[in-house]
Amino acid sequence: MTTIGWCGAAIAAASAALLVRGQSKDASTVVSALAAVFLTGAAISALAPALSFMGETGDTGTLAEYMPTLLKALAVACCTAVTADVCRDVGDTSIASRVELFGRAQIVLLALPLARELIQSATALLS
Repeated sequence: MTTIGWCGAAIAAASAALLVRGQSKDASTVVSALAAVFLTGAAISALAPALSFMGETGDTGTLAEYMPTLLKALAVACCTAVTADVCRDVGDTSIASRVELFGRAQIVLLALPLARELIQSATALLS
């Protein structure tokens, strides 16, 4: 499906959620959450060639040791963004903010070994 097709599906899902909201707010939330999960799955499957390329590049190049960390950070960012959006959809903005904070903290923790290595390399170059 093309980008326009996915955008159309998203608009249709949002419209369906809006129509259902008049009957039942709970059903509207379920429609929105299901659409979000479906569209997230579509986005992940659309990223498959890029992830494959990153894996191939990381296996053969100088980035081999950094690629797992980069892919984990990408996964954390995507997962926390979707989770925060679902929390916002159900009206829990406070929880959504904390999920985003947790995701940022996880990415910082993933990046610490890389930052340490960068600092060591810079120190070695300067001395």
